[in-house]
Amino acid sequence: MRRTVFLAAACVLGAATSARAESRSVRIDYEAAAACPDERRFVELTRDRIRPWATIEEQGELVARVRAEPEDGGFAGRLSLEDTAGTSLGVRTIQDADCEEVVLALALFLAVALEAEAANPHAPPRASPDATPRPAPPDARPRVGVRAPRPSPPPQEASAIDLRLVARAHGVTGRTPDIALGGALAVELGPRRRASIVRPYGSLGIDAVPYSERREGRGHLELGWGAVFGRGCVGFDVSGRAERAGDGWLEPWVCGRAEAGSLRAASRGYAVNRTEHLPWYAAGLEAGVAVRLSQLFSIGVFADAMAPLVRHELVLGDVRVFRAPIVAAEAGLELKVRIR
Repeated sequence: MRRTVFLAAACVLGAATSARAESRSVRIDYEAAAACPDERRFVELTRDRIRPWATIEEQGELVARVRAEPEDGGFAGRLSLEDTAGTSLGVRTIQDADCEEVVLALALFLAVALEAEAANPHAPPRASPDATPRPAPPDARPRVGVRAPRPSPPPQEASAIDLRLVARAHGVTGRTPDIALGGALAVELGPRRRASIVRPYGSLGIDAVPYSERREGRGHLELGWGAVFGRGCVGFDVSGRAERAGDGWLEPWVCGRAEAGSLRAASRGYAVNRTEHLPWYAAGLEAGVAVRLSQLFSIGVFADAMAPLVRHELVLGDVRVFRAPIVAAEAGLELKVRIR
C-alpha cells in the first residue's frame, strides 16, 4: 500500500521580544505494509505529539520519507529527512514485532524533528555587500530536525511466534447420552501475523463436560466426559486492515481436529451400583469466525462435527442406555488472549 500525503508544519516559538519563528513546510512520503497503520493514522499520531500545525500544503521545503516493512518475523521502520535537493538531513530506524509500535515511534521521531525545526529555523547565510558569496563548507551546513543524530541501538530480536490462550464455553451432543454443557482450555501456537490474509496455526488443549445427569427408573446416572484434543488450523483475514490501527478484523477459520478421552458413568439409587469408563476416540472438522477486539483479545463462535472411531455402548442392567452416534457435535463461544 503506497499513498502520499502532504502537510505543512508551522510552529511558533515564543520569546521575550514576541518574535515568531516559523518552520519550513514538510512533505511526507509514506509507504507501509498492509498490516500497518495507514498514512492518515501516521499523520494523526504525529499531530498528537506536536504543537498545532497552522496549514496543510501540497508542496514542502523538506521531505520526510517514512517506510514500514516486514522483516525477520517483525517490522522495520525508517524515517529519513531530506531537503528538496535530496540532501539527507538525518535518518532514524526502529524494529519491533508490532507494526503499530513501529509507526508510533516513527511519528514520535518526526514530531521531535519538527519541534527542533521550529525552535531553530533555517536561515540561509547572507553575503556582505563588499564580498563575493562563498559556499559554506560541508560540515557547516545546518541540520534540520535531527541535528545531531545518535546511533540507533541494535534492533531487538522480534519474536516470530504468536502464542495465545483459548477459553471456551459450549454445548455438546453425542459425546454423552444427552445434550450437556462443557468447557475447554487450550494453548494456540502459530507464526506472528504478517502482511497476508492467511494465518496457519495449531493448538493443544483439554475439552470436558464436568457433570451431567440422566434419570433411569428409580435411580439415575452421573456422567462426565473429557478428552485431550489437537487441532491444525488456517485462518483468513477477509476484512482487510481497518483505517485505524487496533480496530478489529474478521477472521473465519477451519481446522482438522482429533481427540482422545473417556466417558465416565456412575449409577446411583439402585440395589447394585457401579462405575464405568468408556473410551472415546474421534476425528473430524471444526470451523468458526473470530473478531479481533484489540492487539491482545479476540472473541468468536465455533462448531465441530466429529466421527467417533470407537462407538462405545453404555449398558445398565440389560438395557442399553447409550451408544455413541456416527457423528458427535459441539458449538459455542471462545475467547482468545495473546500472550506473546
